[in-house]
Amino acid sequence: MVTVGQEKAEKESRWKMQLEIQERSRCARTLRRGINSAIRGCTRG
Repeated sequence: MVTVGQEKAEKESRWKMQLEIQERSRCARTLRRGINSAIRGCTRG
């Protein structure tokens, strides 16, 4: 049986993974546009 705490932690880590993936793809898109703006966008976090 999964406790509420475990379920919450699982959802949170999944959510953080999604955020990371979005962040990475945004950086990759910016890279194609221009190196300088990409460096600014990727090092902000």
